[in-house]
Amino acid sequence: MAWEEKLIRDGFSLETIADYYVSLDRTVPLTRAAILFNRLHLEERRDAVLSRANSATTVRLEQLYVSAVSYSTRRGRSMLLSDNSDMPYGDLLQQFLSEVRTLQDTGSEVSRPEAEYRVLEALHYDSIASGDNARAIVVAKEMILLATLARVPDMIERARRYYRSAIAQAGRYHEDLTERLRVLQGMTPANKEYIREKSGLVIAQLNVGDLEGALTTAQEEPVLPLHGAVVQAVKGHFHTSDTDHFSQKIIGWIALCLWHLAKIESVPPWRVAERRALATAALEVVREQHWRTGPTDRPFVLWLEAKCRLEAGEYGLVRHLTNEVANIEDEDLLSRTLLAGMRLDLALTDEAFQTQTVIRSEDELRRVFDYARELRHGSAPGLAEVLKRWHPRSSAYMALCPVPIPELLSATETVLRCHKSAEVYGQVLPPLVALDEVLRAFGFPAIQAQLGSNARYQRRRLLVRNGDMEYWRPVIVAPQLVIGLLSVKSPEHQNTAERLGIEYGLIPTNIPKRLDTVVGNLVKSIQQKMERFG
Repeated sequence: MAWEEKLIRDGFSLETIADYYVSLDRTVPLTRAAILFNRLHLEERRDAVLSRANSATTVRLEQLYVSAVSYSTRRGRSMLLSDNSDMPYGDLLQQFLSEVRTLQDTGSEVSRPEAEYRVLEALHYDSIASGDNARAIVVAKEMILLATLARVPDMIERARRYYRSAIAQAGRYHEDLTERLRVLQGMTPANKEYIREKSGLVIAQLNVGDLEGALTTAQEEPVLPLHGAVVQAVKGHFHTSDTDHFSQKIIGWIALCLWHLAKIESVPPWRVAERRALATAALEVVREQHWRTGPTDRPFVLWLEAKCRLEAGEYGLVRHLTNEVANIEDEDLLSRTLLAGMRLDLALTDEAFQTQTVIRSEDELRRVFDYARELRHGSAPGLAEVLKRWHPRSSAYMALCPVPIPELLSATETVLRCHKSAEVYGQVLPPLVALDEVLRAFGFPAIQAQLGSNARYQRRRLLVRNGDMEYWRPVIVAPQLVIGLLSVKSPEHQNTAERLGIEYGLIPTNIPKRLDTVVGNLVKSIQQKMERFG
């Protein structure tokens, strides 16, 4: 193996080396040729030399070596592992491993450590394929130890790559981050694995909520514009240049879907039909591309679809989707935050079928942020930024509940104050604009058409620019939060609800007399909802 690495460093092509191995026409060189043909994606030549290698030996250690390489290069479609068709591949490989460890390499051209390494490699592939991430991690660690003792750098690096892949698949992102950072310290941009490690680092940082770290990592490398665009999309920031990357495979479609969702907020909130049409466009992206995702991506993709359906008013389907998330890794903080925010949004939506109670959603979000503060590389501020962007009402509730999340306290600026004057984001709103916000929040028809030119002009102060996209800042009405607090029925929540109603007010004052009936119906509706929990 060291000889092979030297030839590669000296400029010999993989195919030239493989052809030399084939010319030797012995089992072990033929098997090594198969490994190189596999790297070159020459499947027919790979399978041909494996078949020859298998029939050219009676030495048991060499037979096991060929079988292991056949399995790992052909990803479980081995033509050689048919000794016992009733035995699962994983069990058969484990049996091979035990056997290899008892054999001597006397009379064998392959050493026992190399044969053991290849059996472990096959077992690693089988573990990943079967979803047994814990076994995959253990096997990868054994490979690292074996390769280190053998002092073969290429095998050591491959084993470490398997280990990083396994811990990422298992959702152990803090270990993944630590390992990638360690590896990158010893690399230069000229290293062929450098960009792969950098891109993996971006994804791991994103998953633990470290958005700023992920963005910095992506922006350090000119060849990672797609990853930078995805991080910006998760933050809700879009630039015209980013859209060039949305069509790229694997993760570009995620940024495209978030872009469609962000465009919803560029449409005035009282134009419901237009906003729902954009939600449908975002949903179509998910439908077309969700098959690209792996098991660890599924919770985030479910949130994406649920967010599209929430914007479309399909509350029953949102409930179904959030209930689909059975097992989500503790360290998948980004997905946990967004799904918990979605559930709280549903719990605060009167028209929705609640997936869980307000208090359960509240506790769920608090646990996520507590974990983020404790986890190495976790970022509670980053998670707060994402939650405020995509679930502003949930963020406002968690800023004002009896035990608020500190990182979300700034979300109180989104809550409309209704006293002598109506105010949100430090800006005074005309009474009719404030009334329209409360009416729409409780399902009443909008009164935008009744606003005068001055009121409409002042309302446009809520339209701000974020990157290259304008969007309407969300306005959260206090009565919805009060009702959510009252639903918990604890003394602390009851007291908080009372204080919130006093501090923020429930409906705007100084409304023209001609709207007395509208205001009366609104007040009655709010009171009825509050009395349900009173």
